[in-house]
Amino acid sequence: MQYGRFADLAALGDAIADDLCIKPGAPVTGNPRTIAKIVEDSVRENLRIEEEILREAEQALAALGGAASGMDKQKLLVGIRERIAKKKGFVA
Repeated sequence: MQYGRFADLAALGDAIADDLCIKPGAPVTGNPRTIAKIVEDSVRENLRIEEEILREAEQALAALGGAASGMDKQKLLVGIRERIAKKKGFVA
């Protein structure tokens, strides 16, 4: 992937799996490495979808062109992004 935030997902998955499976009173049984991989994959997919939604929102904002003149473009982008996320059933 292209962003640094993807680089540490394996470590994040490991830390969450340790909390869920290994620490005293851990609520999850199972192989911690399997749980870590599931967490890593889930977060990676979530971030991928988030980036896709942002790209779509940026394209929609650009398509507005002059119609968005005088408007707060950042607020407009947030609104467009939220609308796209809701349409896709994505919880932002």
